[in-house]
Amino acid sequence: MGDIGAVPLGFLAALFGLAGWGGGIWPAWFPLLVFLPFIADATATLARRGLGRERVWQAHRSAITSSCTSSAPGTAERWRSSAC
Repeated sequence: MGDIGAVPLGFLAALFGLAGWGGGIWPAWFPLLVFLPFIADATATLARRGLGRERVWQAHRSAITSSCTSSAPGTAERWRSSAC
């Protein structure tokens, strides 16, 4: 999907999370818990790429969530070694 689809979906998810919390449907921690795997993956990926002196602003496929959906060679090995 990439950033073109992920950014609007992230904003939509945040809107639903805030609306549910504001409407008393769920507690404030619930949306954070639901999206914690994606937040942790993005944080770890940025930290790893930054410490490795990679250009963090360039496109990449090194996040765990990217490797879970990739059809590139070697995907099976990444699936076995990741949390997918």
